[in-house]
Amino acid sequence: MVYVEIFRNTPLLLQLLFWYSAVFLSLPKTENKISLWGFISLSQSGLELPWFALSSEFSALSLGLTFYTGAFIAEIVRGAIESVPRGQWEARRSLGLKSGLVMRLVILPQALRALCVSLLTLLSDNFTPSLSKKCIWMLTPFSQSMAHCC
Repeated sequence: MVYVEIFRNTPLLLQLLFWYSAVFLSLPKTENKISLWGFISLSQSGLELPWFALSSEFSALSLGLTFYTGAFIAEIVRGAIESVPRGQWEARRSLGLKSGLVMRLVILPQALRALCVSLLTLLSDNFTPSLSKKCIWMLTPFSQSMAHCC
């Protein structure tokens, strides 16, 4: 809950500045890089993996956007689970199911409907702000085939 509150209520630009200046610029120089698990290296020059390297700017941007978007997704998942009626939770006692089974077999399938709609809205608002919903609909292969037959 604290993670969600901090990352959702802090401006993204401020978070990106924090990741870059407070985290990546405080790392050691390239000669003294930090090694994680033997194959990941961190230094002021960025993040190095065996197959590619990311600059410190791009690493800070990626990390900041990951934490920021992750907070919104966590809030969407929480809201979807809370949207399931209380009676479904109470039915668990009458069936004698354990909490894990109730979540997997009863609650999550019902929450998935609200979750999908909210996640698709979040993704479409973040990645296609200039396209209208009609343009998105027309870009799908199914809709294109339907447009040709009508």
